[in-house]
Amino acid sequence: MIRVNNLKWPAHPMQPSLLHSIFHVHTGDELLSYEEYGHLQINAVSLYLLYLVEMISSGLQIVYNTDEVSFIQNLVFCVERVYRVPDFGVWERGSKYNNGSTELHSSSVGLAKAALEAINGFNLFGNQGCSWSVIFVDLDAHNRNRQTLCSLLPRESRSHNTDAALLPCISYPAFALDDEALFNQTLDKVVRKLKGKYGFKRFLRDGYRTSLEDPNRRYYKPAEIKLFDGIECEFPIFFLYMMIDGVFRGNPKQVKEYQDLLSPVLHQTTEGYPVVPKYYYVPADFVEYEKRNPGSQKLQECSCLCGQVILLGILLKREGPNFITKEGTVSDHIERVYRRAGSKKLWSVVRRAASLLSKVVDSLAPSITNVLVQGKQVTLGAFGHEEQVISNPLSPRVIKNIIYYKCNAHDEREAVIQQELVIHIGWVIANSPELFTGMLKIRIGWIIHAMEHELRVRSGDQPATDLCQLSPSEVKQLLLDVLQPQQNGRSWLDRRQINGSLNRTPAGFYDRVWQILERTPNGIVVAGKHLPQQPTLSDMTMYEMNFSLLVEDMLGNIDQPKYRQIVVELLMVVSVVLERNPELEFQDKVDLDKLVKEAFHEFQKDESRLKEVEKQDDMTSFYNTPPLGRRGTCSYLTKVVMNLLLEGEVKPNSDDPCLVS
Repeated sequence: MIRVNNLKWPAHPMQPSLLHSIFHVHTGDELLSYEEYGHLQINAVSLYLLYLVEMISSGLQIVYNTDEVSFIQNLVFCVERVYRVPDFGVWERGSKYNNGSTELHSSSVGLAKAALEAINGFNLFGNQGCSWSVIFVDLDAHNRNRQTLCSLLPRESRSHNTDAALLPCISYPAFALDDEALFNQTLDKVVRKLKGKYGFKRFLRDGYRTSLEDPNRRYYKPAEIKLFDGIECEFPIFFLYMMIDGVFRGNPKQVKEYQDLLSPVLHQTTEGYPVVPKYYYVPADFVEYEKRNPGSQKLQECSCLCGQVILLGILLKREGPNFITKEGTVSDHIERVYRRAGSKKLWSVVRRAASLLSKVVDSLAPSITNVLVQGKQVTLGAFGHEEQVISNPLSPRVIKNIIYYKCNAHDEREAVIQQELVIHIGWVIANSPELFTGMLKIRIGWIIHAMEHELRVRSGDQPATDLCQLSPSEVKQLLLDVLQPQQNGRSWLDRRQINGSLNRTPAGFYDRVWQILERTPNGIVVAGKHLPQQPTLSDMTMYEMNFSLLVEDMLGNIDQPKYRQIVVELLMVVSVVLERNPELEFQDKVDLDKLVKEAFHEFQKDESRLKEVEKQDDMTSFYNTPPLGRRGTCSYLTKVVMNLLLEGEVKPNSDDPCLVS
């Protein structure tokens, strides 16, 4: 405001009396000197006035006192003289040659004309205002701006034959033209000259962000712009301008045309939202091909943070955290990538960077304690690899060491996602403990496996979403979805996969295993793990937690969730058979793997006979078969269990009325 009170457009664009264009977002301080940046941008002031009018008209109170009214009036006085003030234009570079010279730009004059028309006679206090809060415009100056605009168009300036900056001038948001014929002529020229497959070029021979532009020089050398001919960057945002223009002009065909052009160039975020890339460019290796055959080379986006954090991870392992890069030490560079990725919500990058920095979330130890007090155990470690069982509260430092030792060897992001799940599970089990019914051991790596399977099911034929790309809230919701009982609308394969991953067992399961062990003198074997009858029955009792944990330890050797669930079903079948046939008991060790294999063999024989297909070693169809009903998995499991029992001796029972004396 201080600068505006004394402002007159300077004779030279580098004079310090002109209005600044860049300010610090928090302090409001001026940034960059006039030698470093082209601050003379009249379109920016005009756009400010235009939207100020729109916002106040909508009912917002923005201006509060006479000083602010005077501030706005001074801005209007400045904008009125735009028709005779060359500036740096929308692209902040002045003339097409980018040599520090300014030009009279149609886009600047047009935005000024629109702003003056909008604010003339406007009351800055809205309905509460009076005569001294009304803004006035010099009608002669406005008329000169209108005449200047009509004489400049359809050109943007003396050096710019046409320019994409004209789109927001002649259409939304300025709508600066009243002449329909001139509008059509200008728009047709912009589309014909600048439209591309990935967006609109800003103007012809624009070197901004191209592979051949020298980023260390502010200005171009004479004749340098010829290098950029045919390789200009394309900006998809102008497809949006054309769609909006089609809406305002009632042209659905134009809207559909540019909607179809925009869809393939959109980028999908981890949350599933479409994002318009800033621009597409031709990589240096393809510049010559693109020049010879314009439009032939596939344009690419600017480099992403994902690749940076992966390379930094390699550097961290190879050289250490204090290795000096172009942007400081490796650890400092990772920290910057971590913060930038967080601001952009690139969750996979955030998790990888957090893992490289060995970050630990707060409340990790209390969350594990919440699980332990519910009578559960927690295991940390990646699915399919060694796990660490936690049965007593530990300090945060010990937990951190376990997580980063057990998880990071397989996926750098695993340590961070496991920390998130520990926090979520601690909250869920405290508020909804019923979701963990039948789960004695909370295996974090296996729960992650269940969540990844759920994402694959939801994706159908499309590639599954990476769990680490989900936001923390989405991870929590997915966890809640997975913990819900898997019933309606699910295949039996999916149900077994999820329940097996969760280590969920039926009610009374461990008591039934005890009863089986009582009738199995030589114990039970599965996945190479032996549960002996003695001294187990002598040392423990049926309802003892240690026995349940011993059973879980035996089942913990199984490496496939769906196979584990079949084994659980088999143990339930064995229990029911023994319960209904008290005269029978097993004579030898019960090898559960052998029983499942025999049941699958019987299933194969029926499948090949009924469907006339060759036997398949793949057990997917067996896993996908319902447990009950004719030719259900339980019928085959029962058959092999009975065969094994009947191979042994039958003990006489005094309660049996059919005894032969």
